[in-house]
Amino acid sequence: MQYEIKNSGKFKYVQEGQGERPVLLHGLFGALSNFKDLIDKLKNDKDLGEVKSLSELMSTDKGRRYWKENGFAFNGEFDLKEGSQSLFILNKYIEGKKNEKN
Repeated sequence: MQYEIKNSGKFKYVQEGQGERPVLLHGLFGALSNFKDLIDKLKNDKDLGEVKSLSELMSTDKGRRYWKENGFAFNGEFDLKEGSQSLFILNKYIEGKKNEKN
């Protein structure tokens, strides 16, 4: 998976395909790799038309069928025990947010 990562202010993003596309967001511990299969499918799919959001996609029968066939859920678990990498990343994130406020 090779995507060009673009920057806009505090945001980093990938833009694939042509025309308007939905925005896919991941949470604090998410990663671009969580969306690889969906990005590859969406960037070449002409059946979506001008869908601009997930809620817009889900508002039509066609969109709901598309999500049922191509969408997926991700169940992640985070180890927040003392000394874990997940706890380290979370603490760095919180520290960064505190510094932004100051």
